[in-house]
Amino acid sequence: MSTVTLSEVLAKGSGTWRSFTCPVHADANPSARVNVQTGKWVCMVCGAKGTTANHEVDVDWMLEQSLEGLNEEHGTKAESWLDQYDSGPVHPYWLSRFSEEVCRVFRLGWDTVRQQPCYPLRAHTGLPLGVVRRNVDDPDGPKYKYPRGANTSGLLFGVMEAQQTERLLLVEGAMDVVAVRECGHDAVGTYGSKLYSKQIDQIVALEPRVVYIAYDMDRAGRDGGFHAERDLQRAGIMAWRVEWNDRWKDLGEMDLRTRCNTLTNILA
Repeated sequence: MSTVTLSEVLAKGSGTWRSFTCPVHADANPSARVNVQTGKWVCMVCGAKGTTANHEVDVDWMLEQSLEGLNEEHGTKAESWLDQYDSGPVHPYWLSRFSEEVCRVFRLGWDTVRQQPCYPLRAHTGLPLGVVRRNVDDPDGPKYKYPRGANTSGLLFGVMEAQQTERLLLVEGAMDVVAVRECGHDAVGTYGSKLYSKQIDQIVALEPRVVYIAYDMDRAGRDGGFHAERDLQRAGIMAWRVEWNDRWKDLGEMDLRTRCNTLTNILA
């Protein structure tokens, strides 16, 4: 992939958060993100920081951190590897749930070999680790099947697609992230009801003004939301748990109109 400089995304990019090639480590995929409103940038891989005012790296941080081992991302695949799943028309399975536009944003695809819907599981660099397949055949089996050996405790779904992160929604599932985006808002998903320290670090790097924790309306979601609120506040982030009519367990279960109205009320 060609290099995308900070100057280029400042001049030609769109959105509040814009991705560019990190100038500190051997960045094979644009993994640094700049906030054009605050003028600050951070690399989601090696943690390097700087500002748009002078494009300089935070030297104090560099002296405190070791980059050894951060230049290689094991087990990732090229972005083009996902073409086998979504290069054609969006599959009707996904179109029955979401708009074509949002399906394209998150590269929701179809595994023609296994005949299953799938979506990318991405490393913190943004590169694919594989795909998560939706089980549509075995009602007694797990709902989603992750790539072998995948550890999601350090990953956030949707972090690379997020643009407006001043008010960020934190949800459990990947499809909840897609559902929120369809209503015009950004969210990141924790692949479950537990928020881990590495995920908190990524949220802190996005510098949200407030995080709304919209975990599932079940016991696990409520318990997880309580702990996530506490841990984010300890990390210096204003965080609030939000709830809605428990007729719907999660935002993804709502019809589009109800979902958008619910999010409007949450973010008001």
